[in-house]
Amino acid sequence: MSLDLGRVGLWTFAFDGQPAGLVRESAAEIEKLGFGALCFW
Repeated sequence: MSLDLGRVGLWTFAFDGQPAGLVRESAAEIEKLGFGALCFW
């Protein structure tokens, strides 16, 4: 199985210590903006 993450992704530390619900909502919005990948620790 191949996973196409696109050409542009986003890497951020802005979600550190944030509630899971906020991170989920933000990730959905970032996906709608066309980013293929989101990396956070």
